[in-house]
Amino acid sequence: MCDKSTYCATQLTYIIRQAPFAVAQLADEDVSIDFRQVTTPADRVAVIATEALTTNERWTPIAPGTLLGFDQGAVCLMDPQPMDAAPDASEVRASTTPGSTGTAHGDAGAQ
Repeated sequence: MCDKSTYCATQLTYIIRQAPFAVAQLADEDVSIDFRQVTTPADRVAVIATEALTTNERWTPIAPGTLLGFDQGAVCLMDPQPMDAAPDASEVRASTTPGSTGTAHGDAGAQ
Protein backbone atom coordinates (compact mmCIF):
# COMPACT_ATOMS: atom_id res chain seq x y z
CA MET A 1 0.00 0.00 0.00
CA CYS A 2 1.18 3.54 -0.72
CA ASP A 3 2.18 5.57 2.31
CA LYS A 4 1.66 9.04 0.74
CA SER A 5 -0.48 10.32 -2.11
CA THR A 6 -1.00 13.48 -4.10
CA TYR A 7 -3.85 14.58 -6.36
CA CYS A 8 -3.19 16.97 -9.22
CA ALA A 9 -6.05 19.38 -9.76
CA THR A 10 -4.24 21.81 -12.07
CA GLN A 11 -0.43 21.70 -12.05
CA LEU A 12 2.05 19.44 -10.28
CA THR A 13 5.40 17.92 -11.16
CA TYR A 14 7.66 15.45 -9.39
CA ILE A 15 11.15 14.01 -9.37
CA ILE A 16 12.48 10.88 -7.76
CA ARG A 17 16.04 11.21 -6.54
CA GLN A 18 18.11 8.09 -5.91
CA ALA A 19 21.68 6.88 -6.36
CA PRO A 20 23.72 7.81 -8.22
CA PHE A 21 23.06 11.30 -6.86
CA ALA A 22 24.24 14.43 -8.63
CA VAL A 23 24.45 18.19 -8.21
CA ALA A 24 21.12 20.03 -8.55
CA GLN A 25 20.92 23.70 -9.59
CA LEU A 26 18.02 25.56 -7.97
CA ALA A 27 15.74 27.36 -10.43
CA ASP A 28 15.06 30.46 -8.31
CA GLU A 29 18.48 30.99 -6.69
CA ASP A 30 22.07 30.86 -7.84
CA VAL A 31 22.63 27.87 -5.55
CA SER A 32 23.52 24.28 -6.25
CA ILE A 33 23.24 21.27 -3.96
CA ASP A 34 25.53 18.27 -4.27
CA PHE A 35 23.28 15.45 -3.12
CA ARG A 36 26.25 13.07 -3.05
CA GLN A 37 27.43 14.94 0.04
CA VAL A 38 24.15 14.59 1.98
CA THR A 39 22.78 11.18 0.98
CA THR A 40 23.66 7.50 1.10
CA PRO A 41 23.46 5.00 -1.78
CA ALA A 42 20.33 3.52 -0.14
CA ASP A 43 18.41 6.84 -0.06
CA ARG A 44 15.48 7.53 -2.38
CA VAL A 45 13.09 10.45 -2.15
CA ALA A 46 10.20 11.83 -4.19
CA VAL A 47 9.83 15.62 -4.37
CA ILE A 48 6.46 17.01 -5.48
CA ALA A 49 6.02 20.69 -6.38
CA THR A 50 3.85 22.95 -8.51
CA GLU A 51 6.80 23.56 -10.84
CA ALA A 52 10.32 22.23 -11.27
CA LEU A 53 12.57 23.44 -8.46
CA THR A 54 15.82 22.76 -10.33
CA THR A 55 17.04 23.57 -13.83
CA ASN A 56 19.36 20.66 -14.52
CA GLU A 57 17.14 17.71 -13.58
CA ARG A 58 14.30 15.99 -15.38
CA TRP A 59 10.96 16.63 -13.62
CA THR A 60 7.85 14.63 -14.54
CA PRO A 61 4.63 16.63 -14.99
CA ILE A 62 1.48 15.15 -13.46
CA ALA A 63 -1.60 15.46 -15.67
CA PRO A 64 -4.59 17.26 -14.13
CA GLY A 65 -7.02 14.73 -12.69
CA THR A 66 -4.30 12.23 -11.76
CA LEU A 67 -3.84 10.68 -8.34
CA LEU A 68 -0.34 9.42 -7.58
CA GLY A 69 0.65 7.28 -4.62
CA PHE A 70 4.20 7.11 -3.30
CA ASP A 71 5.86 4.50 -1.11
CA GLN A 72 9.43 4.91 0.10
CA GLY A 73 10.20 7.44 -2.62
CA ALA A 74 8.74 5.47 -5.54
CA VAL A 75 5.44 5.77 -7.44
CA CYS A 76 3.20 2.91 -6.32
CA LEU A 77 -0.12 4.07 -7.80
CA MET A 78 -1.07 6.13 -10.84
CA ASP A 79 -4.79 6.66 -11.31
CA PRO A 80 -5.88 9.18 -13.94
CA GLN A 81 -9.45 10.31 -13.32
CA PRO A 82 -11.72 12.87 -14.95
CA MET A 83 -11.79 16.11 -12.97
CA ASP A 84 -15.45 15.60 -12.04
CA ALA A 85 -14.53 12.24 -10.45
CA ALA A 86 -11.86 13.76 -8.21
CA PRO A 87 -11.86 12.17 -4.77
CA ASP A 88 -12.78 14.19 -1.73
CA ALA A 89 -9.66 14.91 0.36
CA SER A 90 -11.08 13.02 3.34
CA GLU A 91 -11.62 9.95 1.13
CA VAL A 92 -8.00 10.03 -0.02
CA ARG A 93 -6.72 10.42 3.56
CA ALA A 94 -8.93 7.60 4.84
CA SER A 95 -8.08 5.28 1.98
CA THR A 96 -4.31 5.74 2.28
CA THR A 97 -4.14 5.36 6.05
CA PRO A 98 -2.26 2.20 7.10
CA GLY A 99 -4.73 -0.57 7.87
CA SER A 100 -7.54 0.91 5.77
CA THR A 101 -9.45 -1.33 3.41
CA GLY A 102 -10.14 1.14 0.60
CA THR A 103 -7.98 1.90 -2.39
CA ALA A 104 -5.98 5.08 -2.81
CA HIS A 105 -8.49 6.59 -5.22
CA GLY A 106 -11.26 6.61 -2.64
CA ASP A 107 -13.27 3.64 -3.99
CA ALA A 108 -13.83 1.90 -0.66
CA GLY A 109 -15.78 -0.92 -2.32
CA ALA A 110 -12.81 -2.14 -4.37
CA GLN A 111 -9.92 -4.08 -2.85
